[in-house]
Amino acid sequence: MEGARPLDQGGGESAGAGGHLPVLDGLRGLAVLLVVLVHTREFEPTTWVGRGLDAVMRSGWMGVDLFFVLSGFLITGILLRAKTAAPRGDAGKARHRWEGYLKPFLMRRVLRVLPLYYAVLVVVFWVIPMLPMEGASVYAGLAEHQGWFWLHLSNVHFALHGLTGDPTDVMWSLAVEEQFYLLWPMVVWWVPARWLGRVCAGLVVTAVVLRVVALGTGVVGGVGVYVLPFMRMDALAFGAWLAVWRLRGGRVSGWWAGVGVVGSLVGLVVLGLLRGGLYFLDPWVQGVGFVLLGVLFVSVMGVATARDGRRTWVHVLVDRRWLRVLGKYSYAIYLLHQLVKSVLWNLGLSSSVVPEVWGSPLPGQVVWTGLVLGATLGLAWVSWHVLEAPCLRLKRRYPYAEAGGGRGDAADQPRRAVGPAG
Repeated sequence: MEGARPLDQGGGESAGAGGHLPVLDGLRGLAVLLVVLVHTREFEPTTWVGRGLDAVMRSGWMGVDLFFVLSGFLITGILLRAKTAAPRGDAGKARHRWEGYLKPFLMRRVLRVLPLYYAVLVVVFWVIPMLPMEGASVYAGLAEHQGWFWLHLSNVHFALHGLTGDPTDVMWSLAVEEQFYLLWPMVVWWVPARWLGRVCAGLVVTAVVLRVVALGTGVVGGVGVYVLPFMRMDALAFGAWLAVWRLRGGRVSGWWAGVGVVGSLVGLVVLGLLRGGLYFLDPWVQGVGFVLLGVLFVSVMGVATARDGRRTWVHVLVDRRWLRVLGKYSYAIYLLHQLVKSVLWNLGLSSSVVPEVWGSPLPGQVVWTGLVLGATLGLAWVSWHVLEAPCLRLKRRYPYAEAGGGRGDAADQPRRAVGPAG
């Protein structure tokens, strides 16, 4: 996909530092909405209103970066709380590392991510190619490379062969997150909390250097820079840094967060004007724009998660019921919207079905995007109640250790999630 991964949708885990924060559901909903916008764009603007909407839709790939920052924040908060519950003594820590820390984390990720993910793979690679429908042969061709997807290496496949615009494209960001799930828990476990923030800062710098070197030497192409984990780890590290800062008692200054938001937005606007838009494969966007996006999203989240309980401008913008609904179902929406769009195309539907109004294709575009989003949301609702929620209820079997050596679970409510993959 051009830039999304909706990551864990819910529960006390949604706060990353204890307690559910509904505003994060709104941010998650905004992220998946951006992804749907970029993937349903079909019109060519003819008015200034259309050009404005077109710019927003073309930039929808940024929703994936927001998902990454959210995931880094939420996952790191979960891991740090589990780590601090470790019993004293080397033997106790060794037991806790598996029973009270790593095993619960991995099993909870499995229960959140894999059931729907593998169900979609079965439909895409095994069911659709057998159906008597136009376009089924395309899916049969996709099945030739299905091994990469079953092994959670789809991002490597896309780095080698490129993005194709088919329903499997969106899975690259899920692969990045799943690779993050495997590596980051051990980093959090072994690195002292007082050093972890510096590690996050180092990862941001390293990711930028790797991207610049890759772009300058041509060793890795633009798609590889976009989808490979070590090239994109700065977004995850920005979120992880915020979790470390909050859990160590740090307070995010509203003034500094405002500087981060305004400064990064100005930088992105200038970059977009100089480059004729913010295209995710543009070398300057990859080298500079990705960092600006990380600063923007971590600043926004810093305001949203402030401890003083005030309702901020972030709450006013995204703490809306309709965005929280999208956030609740964001994982399924993320995984399914391209597939739904493909099915609707095969039924003869598109933005051109609606006649132009006063020579403008904008109404058709609005109807088309609404149709894809509405159909996907309905399917996501079914997925949630039939598959996802029953699997999430099994999380109670894998509680994190509590301080003092007990077992407990402060994040067992199935309606929340971490990222597109939850």
